[in-house]
Amino acid sequence: MVGLFLVILALAAAWIIQLRRQVEQRTVQLHHEIRERERAERQQAIESERSRIAHDLHDDLGSSLTEIGVLANSGHRAYADGRISQRLFSIIAGKARASIAALDVIVWAVNPEDNTLQSLADYLSGYVGDYLSNSGVVCRFKVPVALPEVLLDGQVRHSLFLGVKETLNNIVRHACAGEVEFGIKAAENVLEIFIMDNGTGFDPKLAKPGNGLKNLRSRLSKLGGSCVVESQIGVGTTVTFQIPLPSAETSATSLDYDTTFD
Repeated sequence: MVGLFLVILALAAAWIIQLRRQVEQRTVQLHHEIRERERAERQQAIESERSRIAHDLHDDLGSSLTEIGVLANSGHRAYADGRISQRLFSIIAGKARASIAALDVIVWAVNPEDNTLQSLADYLSGYVGDYLSNSGVVCRFKVPVALPEVLLDGQVRHSLFLGVKETLNNIVRHACAGEVEFGIKAAENVLEIFIMDNGTGFDPKLAKPGNGLKNLRSRLSKLGGSCVVESQIGVGTTVTFQIPLPSAETSATSLDYDTTFD
């Protein structure tokens, strides 16, 4: 009986050792597969970001630089004919400034040093202030003193910037607003950006959304977010962007304060 028991123990020990080896081998294989999958995902993210940058360079800079070249050729011919057009040079200067601004946005979106939520808030607040001050519109900011330490990739930051830019452009062109409130909230792992104006407003049921708004909603939808437009005739319009935030080490509770700039 003792001998049989020892044989059973030996077989059990051998089986356990073999099973442990199989588990270790499978663990190593799983670690290798996970690393390969992460590498493939990173590579895909890099390729997607490169494609986005190339698309932005083509759309934002390519057309502007081509137009500048055409205008410069026209100016050269005018100069050769003894005619000088100040308006032509003004247009060229404006196009050049717009190209520089577009390049600044692209660089900001891909700069890893600016991939924090705080950097996004600072950049958007500065852009909104400059844009509206040049348009003669009073801007009120409702932005947190401190934001959660959350990292956002370039695609997210760029999409939000384009949303803010499109909204401000619509306000200046169509709203006839005298005042705009720009706010940011970060709570419960959700980022909310809202832009509210006191312009003429419109009836959302009758208005047909333009391509800019459609593209914006499509961009945010791909990020798992949303774009909501609320408006009332004679009262104004509020545009709200929401996207989910990755978990942060610090609390996501926002601290709001109001600041007014004319």
